[in-house]
Amino acid sequence: MINRERSSEVITLKEVATRAGVSIATVSYCVNGTKSVSAATRSKVMKAIEELNYVPNAAARSLKSESIMEIGVVFPDIDDYYRSEILKGIVDQSEGKNYSVTVAFSYNSPKMERKIINDFVGKNVRGLIIDTCQPENADYFRKNVLERNISNVFIEHCPEGLNVNFLAFDNYKSYYYLTQKLLEKGYERIAVVTGPWRLPPAYSAIKGYEDALKSKGKEVDEALVVHTDSSKESSFRETMQQLIKNPPQAVITPSESILKGALEAFRVCGLRVPEDICVLTLGEETWNRSNSYPGVLHTSRSAYAMGEQCTRLLLKDMEAPALFQKEFHLLDDNLEDLEESRLEIPEAVRPAPRNRPEKKNDVLRILATSLTLNSIQAIQLLAENFTLQTQIDVEFETCDLQELFDRIVQEADQPESSYDICVYDVSWLRYLANAGVLKNMTNLLEDRPELKARFMKKNLSNCYYHDVCYGVPIIGGTHLLFYRRDLFETPSIQRTFQQQHHLPLRPPATWTEFNGIAKFFTRKYNPDSPTLPGRP
Repeated sequence: MINRERSSEVITLKEVATRAGVSIATVSYCVNGTKSVSAATRSKVMKAIEELNYVPNAAARSLKSESIMEIGVVFPDIDDYYRSEILKGIVDQSEGKNYSVTVAFSYNSPKMERKIINDFVGKNVRGLIIDTCQPENADYFRKNVLERNISNVFIEHCPEGLNVNFLAFDNYKSYYYLTQKLLEKGYERIAVVTGPWRLPPAYSAIKGYEDALKSKGKEVDEALVVHTDSSKESSFRETMQQLIKNPPQAVITPSESILKGALEAFRVCGLRVPEDICVLTLGEETWNRSNSYPGVLHTSRSAYAMGEQCTRLLLKDMEAPALFQKEFHLLDDNLEDLEESRLEIPEAVRPAPRNRPEKKNDVLRILATSLTLNSIQAIQLLAENFTLQTQIDVEFETCDLQELFDRIVQEADQPESSYDICVYDVSWLRYLANAGVLKNMTNLLEDRPELKARFMKKNLSNCYYHDVCYGVPIIGGTHLLFYRRDLFETPSIQRTFQQQHHLPLRPPATWTEFNGIAKFFTRKYNPDSPTLPGRP
């Protein structure tokens, strides 16, 4: 049975050791990584740590037992103007009360977010402001924040079923209002591009959109509801896949990053804003920033004021966290801006039909590898628009990687190639160039600097052989190296590696270093390696 009554008290190493049936030193080794312990022992210690809700306390290690004058802020990212303005409001309000602010980013990783929060708890920060990426994980927040009596304010995403301080903008109200206004102006095909469907802001936005349609007797077309992971890359991809073949008359987006992706998809496919499609977006991007996105209509929501308000709420909570009555606030967008002439939604204009004009008989044939590659899928998505603009059909033929190489080589023996474009791996370049299979594209690129500038220099240089260009890059090939940080930072392992190689143990910067480190962690060559062979 786990004793939850003590969850808000300081749990000591001795208590963890008693629960696990090991020495205090062994618990310290596991927590700090200063010495290797067996897997079975580590498992017992970690189980005891979880049951007792023990958090290594950095403040205690510094001989401090009281909370520090610091507020921890946890954001998924700060990629758009909206969150940066929230942060400004938090910092200004906190520093006015002599609190310092430390910000950390989870990059939408639940595991990273939990580590950040645990670190803040270990430092004894006075309070937390959290924009969580895992509102469904209520048990974690109950156990690690609420039961420790740590003052907190959640913004945008509220943990399910918990009594916490919460602030967010009312996306339901904003989407309902904007959808109704578009319908009143004669728009019929209205799309929404939102964040992940599982998160409340996206759910409430779509609910407002759907209710507005139903209030006017309109049916909801699921093809016009686009979900993304909130990044501009995901927005671009999903917009291309769902909205380009049969474009809507209007689109509503919730943030700057999603707006950017959607606008880029419209741009590459020749759709003009606002001439062909009306685009509205929420967020801090008010009318005086509209020059960054010509033709886009913005509501006005003061993210800075939200940052100030959530900090004031946190400061009130910190005065008496156990007795404070939690508060729930939904803030309104300044929708009245859209009633002013400068932001008035234009009357619906039906876009010119995107029917194919009378075609030539030309066909562009492309030989490529599996269509599961994102880059090949992107080419497919763009092919339809290419056909509309040039009257040239595009045909794809695909095969696995080995067959692809063989078929390209066979082209060298043919008097005329069966394909106009072939996708090949850069490792084949020398062979294919010497075989005379590939076209010299040097003059094409050198005579069009604006085209050449679209490619990263390093990626484009991989397409050159003997100063001749034989293609353009469509995949930026990067090798990712993952390593066990806990092993690389264990003092005993660091000392042993230093003694053997006269170098510090660190992530390898060269292949020589990589081979040396791999050998060090392989038991065939180092029987004392803490890892299984081939798994450093």
